[in-house]
Amino acid sequence: MKKNRNVSAIIFVLSIFFASLSYAQPRFESTFNSCSIYLPSGSGTSSDVSYRKVGENTWKAAFQLYHDMERKEFRGSIVLLNEDTEYEVRTIIKTGNEVTEDKISRFKTWTATPTIGREVLLSSFLKSGKYVDVQNLKGSPTSWIRLIPDIAINAGTSSDYALRFVNSSYIILEGANIKGGRINAVDLLSTASDIRIINCNISKWGRPAVSQNATGHYLDKDGVAVNYDSGVKIGKAKNIVVERCYIHSPNGKTNPWKGVVELGPHVGTAYKSSHPMGPNGIFVLQNGGNLVIRYNDIIGDQLHRFNDGIEGQKNGFVDGGFYNDADVYGNMIAFGQDDGIELDGGQCNVRLFGNRFEQSYSGISLAPNKKGPSYVFNNVVTNPGASDGSSSAAVKNGGGVTHTEGRQFLFNNTMIFNGNGMRGVGYGPSGAEDKREMFLAYTRNNIFLATQAPSGSGKEARGYSISDIHELPDNCFDYDLLGNMQNEGGKGKIQANKDAEKNGVFASPKFTDFNKGIYTLQADDPGVAKGIAVPNFMESFTGSAPNMGAFQAGAATLYPQRPLDISSDHYYLNTSVGSTKTIKITVGNVPESDFEILKAEDMSWLEVTASDTKIRPNSTLSLTVKANPAQHRKVGALLVRLKNGLSVPITVFAN
Repeated sequence: MKKNRNVSAIIFVLSIFFASLSYAQPRFESTFNSCSIYLPSGSGTSSDVSYRKVGENTWKAAFQLYHDMERKEFRGSIVLLNEDTEYEVRTIIKTGNEVTEDKISRFKTWTATPTIGREVLLSSFLKSGKYVDVQNLKGSPTSWIRLIPDIAINAGTSSDYALRFVNSSYIILEGANIKGGRINAVDLLSTASDIRIINCNISKWGRPAVSQNATGHYLDKDGVAVNYDSGVKIGKAKNIVVERCYIHSPNGKTNPWKGVVELGPHVGTAYKSSHPMGPNGIFVLQNGGNLVIRYNDIIGDQLHRFNDGIEGQKNGFVDGGFYNDADVYGNMIAFGQDDGIELDGGQCNVRLFGNRFEQSYSGISLAPNKKGPSYVFNNVVTNPGASDGSSSAAVKNGGGVTHTEGRQFLFNNTMIFNGNGMRGVGYGPSGAEDKREMFLAYTRNNIFLATQAPSGSGKEARGYSISDIHELPDNCFDYDLLGNMQNEGGKGKIQANKDAEKNGVFASPKFTDFNKGIYTLQADDPGVAKGIAVPNFMESFTGSAPNMGAFQAGAATLYPQRPLDISSDHYYLNTSVGSTKTIKITVGNVPESDFEILKAEDMSWLEVTASDTKIRPNSTLSLTVKANPAQHRKVGALLVRLKNGLSVPITVFAN
């Protein structure tokens, strides 16, 4: 009898063990404010996810997970989390109406203040008196290393990089001045992990342009086309943070899509349809995972524009560019000849939010999405244009049958554009059967405002709020504000499936002050309280429903979104040569701080003087701005930049 009891006990234990093996174990990849979820689906057909802080009683619904039936996996993100906080997640898998798996797991978000175990002088890695090569320097998760910037790096062309990290981990570098590098200023190799580059001034990298070929591409002294030279290059490195840096003034130049050759033996030759090639602010060769790019100013200038503010490589591959588990938020990205940012590639739990994009041919590129899902929310795309003023789309999608495998989700963005709002562009094999412009998207609560009258159709459509020329039934567009400043009644125009925008509002928004770049909404705006609540992404709002666009009622006017209680009465200043204008900066509950007025070298035409030498709490700072003559087009951006690296960006145009 005793023997039978033992056998029964063994069988019971084994049954629990094997049941646990068959259980779909979720995987979590967290950052400061987000967490990716990977949940094997097995034979499951649907899932539910909820979360809460450890110690709280109430569960909050997460946004629905994306079901990848081919890979048998549910994927998605929980966003807007607190730093250095432990959370519980409840994941439920259903087969039909039956719950087949129900599990509670935990994860913890990153801390911005890890424990520092020791400090090392940056100068101890100085090579040839010019460049810095950090090799074999390793801290640990509980004992980080702080690199003290006791020197300013000015590498010139002495090395392909000014600062490089190799076989190094758990390192923080804050407050460094980094110049030069024949190709890149900062180079993070695949053997680097857990590196944080914070509040650094990064400039003067890359190859100067000495000539152009017949297609307009700039060439270096050896006759090689200048391309991919970058302020920060990330090559498969993992757990990387680039935060509060000013990345500006590359040595190289980038051609617009069409123009006339200005340098070398082909001077005067006209070209068209020549893809821009030139330097980038940040180049994501391949993301090794858990990448955070936040609160940076990545700003080119009229004479030295970026190709893309942030560029990715291997666009047509699942592991290309940002690939997976990445956050890009609170950045000012401006003055490129092609895209503000390329998320092209895997787009697997890649999150783009709270950013500001200006002065590039296209704002955000999502073409193609090879895996998904990606999330684009609370961004502002405005004031478009390459160096010649040409522009394409606020958001470009595409990939066709060959490359369109994942879906992107767009919530509460404000998109002001010439050309198209969201547009499918050609990517992938040629031929009508591939439908190269095809993409998969889900939109809620966005503002798509065209400044160009709608014209054309299909591939030739311009001035459309949404241009999905294949009218794909799988696309889900709704609850968006669709406007056109040149169309009758201010109504926007879309090309999409027959069910699109059933609850959309076809009207132009009433911004607080469009001409000054203040994009909060007036009380009688047609998009006020006309949105829809989106679990996790848009839950906090005043009134009966969310506002459409990036700004809710009572929200701060500052954009990009930053943890900074400062606002301006101008985020965009249109002035004329010889005139003097005043900009008022309102400072709230901010500690007293030194600040700088920063602008590109080619903005010597702009004089800026401040009424005080410090940012003082609960005060007003006045900037007096005067535009003087210049030979080139007078466009640029100035920054009111605090000592901690956070800034208020203001773009300036002078006629």
